[in-house]
Amino acid sequence: MIGFQCFVLVLVIVCAESKILTGTVDTFENFHFLARFCFRPHNGKASFNFTYRRENVDGVLPTYNSLVMYYDGRKQWDAAYKTQLTCHDKISLLTDQNNNDQIAELRETEEKYCSQEDNTAPLINCSSNFENKKTVYAIGDPNIVTFHNGYIGFQNSRARWWYFAISNCDNPNGVTRMAYSVELTNGNTFWTRHVSADEIGILETDIVFVILFIYLVIASSKVARILANRQLYTRPLRFSWPL
Repeated sequence: MIGFQCFVLVLVIVCAESKILTGTVDTFENFHFLARFCFRPHNGKASFNFTYRRENVDGVLPTYNSLVMYYDGRKQWDAAYKTQLTCHDKISLLTDQNNNDQIAELRETEEKYCSQEDNTAPLINCSSNFENKKTVYAIGDPNIVTFHNGYIGFQNSRARWWYFAISNCDNPNGVTRMAYSVELTNGNTFWTRHVSADEIGILETDIVFVILFIYLVIASSKVARILANRQLYTRPLRFSWPL
């Protein structure tokens, strides 16, 4: 029984791990939802690595994927998600509100996101022609675009949900196939860093209840042993009822 409770404790801790996402975006859609996370008012951070092969439209114009970020507002994510809006319309929800900082075009010449040093502003470390040995892309391909160890800081007036999506509105084949690694965190402390703001406190509460339950099991076992030694322990009787 105690071993089972320890297993439950480990399971609780595993289920409360951070929002760490790795995988590949491979879709024919021009707008693909990636993740959501509730950041605390201060010290929220999204760290990521992106690698993809840029494609040309009609063999002339290159198309680039973009990282798009919406917050939980009626005119933002609520208006963009599961609606009949086109990809360009979903992006225009941000540009029309002058929220261009919420759109990061993943291209090696995007100086706006490659050069900022403010920790609370979007920052992407950019490089192209990256020798990538972990994905399906060809090594040394000049069309490979990689964003390595990029991060975006979030400062909110309150705890706020943020939604991340990948878009490529100009590519008729949808979002260009892309490998990604994203880590979303809240602060640097052990209890909050790897937990969404809406889940903070759940891990501590679960641990306390598991410890109390383990203590209850141990105490019950000791009481049962004492009663059994005094021959006061009553075992349940099984009755068979005729059908």
